[in-house]
Amino acid sequence: MSLGSNMPLLMTDPKELAPGAPGSPPYRAKSPLSGVGTALSPTSKVTFCLSEGIVSEVGFPDAGSPCLSSLEWIVTDGAAFFSQEQRHTLHETAFFEEGIPGYRLVNTCLEGKYRITKEVLTDPVRDTFLQKTRLVPLAPLDNPLRLFLTLNPCIGGDSALHDARVSRYKGQPLLVAQKGAVTLAVLCSHPLKHTSVGYAGISDGWLDLAAHQRMTRFYERAEGGHVSLTAEVEPGETDIIVAIGLGQNEREAAAKAWASLLDGFDTAKERFVGPWRTWQQGLSPMPPMLGSALPAGALSAGAHVKTGALALRALESKAHPGALVSSGGVRPRDLAAAFDAFQALGAREDAQRILAYLMAVQEERGFWAMLLHPDGSAASGRVARDQVAQVILMVDACRRTFQLSPARMQRYWPLVWTAAAYLVGGGPEPEADRWDGAESLSLHTLCATVAALLAAADMADERGQPGVATYCRKTADYLHEHIDPWTYIRVGPGSGPDRISGYYAAAGQPGQKASGPASADVLSLVRYGLRAADDPRVIDTLKVVDANARRDADALRDADARPGTAEAQPAAAPLLLTAERALYELSAGNKNGALALLQTLEAQAPSGFFPDKTGHLPDLRTHAEYIRLCCALKAEHAPEVPRFTTERYIRKQTTAPFDLWRIERPCPRLAPDKKLRIELPSGALIHWTDDDWATKQHTLTRDTRLGVHVAELSPHPGARQVIFTFFWLTTERWENRNYTVPVGG
Repeated sequence: MSLGSNMPLLMTDPKELAPGAPGSPPYRAKSPLSGVGTALSPTSKVTFCLSEGIVSEVGFPDAGSPCLSSLEWIVTDGAAFFSQEQRHTLHETAFFEEGIPGYRLVNTCLEGKYRITKEVLTDPVRDTFLQKTRLVPLAPLDNPLRLFLTLNPCIGGDSALHDARVSRYKGQPLLVAQKGAVTLAVLCSHPLKHTSVGYAGISDGWLDLAAHQRMTRFYERAEGGHVSLTAEVEPGETDIIVAIGLGQNEREAAAKAWASLLDGFDTAKERFVGPWRTWQQGLSPMPPMLGSALPAGALSAGAHVKTGALALRALESKAHPGALVSSGGVRPRDLAAAFDAFQALGAREDAQRILAYLMAVQEERGFWAMLLHPDGSAASGRVARDQVAQVILMVDACRRTFQLSPARMQRYWPLVWTAAAYLVGGGPEPEADRWDGAESLSLHTLCATVAALLAAADMADERGQPGVATYCRKTADYLHEHIDPWTYIRVGPGSGPDRISGYYAAAGQPGQKASGPASADVLSLVRYGLRAADDPRVIDTLKVVDANARRDADALRDADARPGTAEAQPAAAPLLLTAERALYELSAGNKNGALALLQTLEAQAPSGFFPDKTGHLPDLRTHAEYIRLCCALKAEHAPEVPRFTTERYIRKQTTAPFDLWRIERPCPRLAPDKKLRIELPSGALIHWTDDDWATKQHTLTRDTRLGVHVAELSPHPGARQVIFTFFWLTTERWENRNYTVPVGG
């Protein structure tokens, strides 16, 4: 690296504009995720991902904001040989140390002509990605090997509308790409013999190299399109260091890259490894083998726990601590899963940051948007009620284990109260219960809501608010009592090939019969302590779920089988569902079954990383559930379920003393042994009769202090219907219509 130049200013001299604007989006196939990394230091906001031997993504200022979709070497002999690192080599990827997300990569040419060895990490003290490379010839060649660096920017996750240019900094050639407020600048420790920028698919360096095995076209600028950057690097006798700085403008990005080169790769590596090593050592240790029921030669169960832990930690935003950023943004549901995983690992500080973030970004009405920007603003207009319930349960988990000081609990309680008010004020809501957009009830959301309301009730009692506590418990009882009427389908005693009596369905509506296929959400009934693992309804539902999965796999296999090709294998169960099912098996006392599913899960991710749907980032929830499963196997029992649910509904089998009526969700029929609870958004005087107005009664609603006003009507034995109207106290007006609820039948 020529460090002797003392040129004081950044210099640009734009020349020839590349042809072919705007170019075409570079093809980006889904490929196996083999690594994700970032420095633990909050001063370094760069992340990266690896796949098939190359850097498949660089993100800034967090993992959910890609800036680069590939960083790859191309090797030629300048005459007839062309070799692309990703496609034409065998790949080996390994950690610097287990659980530390710096990597050594070895890519060996399929033709045996060369080997590329690399180390990758981020500079802990600045926003720079660093890659150390050495090219090793493996066979005598007529022409010396030539090495070319190619990069495809995708700032903001989209390759369009980029400006690219060849510039200089401190006398060194500089490749620059810019879009909006983000600029990336590429410097190299070795001389760049040739540089060019162009439009992807038209005038990019890859096409030039593939056609000529050397660079023949040199462009200085490409503006407003899908751009690509290319440089020929002189290999030399020492390791090549590539530094990619990221900042708001060219000068800032280049200065970061230059400073990282001056510090040196080894210095950055030392700063990178130490904090990660300390963090991993602070986690609960895992045994090398979690059972003796594994087949000979099988991977040790729990082998990927450290990898899963680093995947969760690496996706945390540096600018917004506690926000774990995945593809598209921050999902509170993912944060709840990561919180549970960190708690299981004993990483309480990490769990507390997640909780603190969620409490800070809660909306005024008590909910969280389904998808958030890292700063907490809504990235989606949709709301998922299960997320609201899960945050309440997170607070309760910390409260029960004395992780919250009295002062912090006092600050959190109003937020919990507001969240509980949101749950009781609108639920259950078909339009806010599901993640798939279908307007039907979600069994998982019902289960989470019941558990959360009981948790909120306990906290209300502690805060000296027994009225709030009683209302939350009774509402939870009502919802729990209606889980089966709303979501369970009876098919008769012992019918069907598996001789089942019924199953919990994927779709339901209050007051209507459930419909649809059996739902794997039945696992939530056990997870939240609403049903025992050996409950016949749960077991029957899982029989149907398994049968449907086998049928779908067979159909996929038959559809994919083609003459002259190997028959397709049955599709593997979704990774997340496999982990959740293994936790259920442990709850059912089937440790060997849980271990077998754990092995299945690990076999589908040899690198230890479970990819999300995009294939480019780790799936947070799958990693979290995997960690919970391994920790549970270590403890030799299933994760703890909320004690208040098991006590109330499995042991005592508590039921609600009322049926519920709301304007937006009228009660279709009142059971003879139940009261009629009327819930209104504001105070009212209920004017009612149970004998066709032969007598009239008046009942005043009471304020629950949760945004709901309630009154309970007790019809006389033998009453056939209840007729009522109400006088709104705030506006001093009558409803001007009667409502009728039949009794019995």
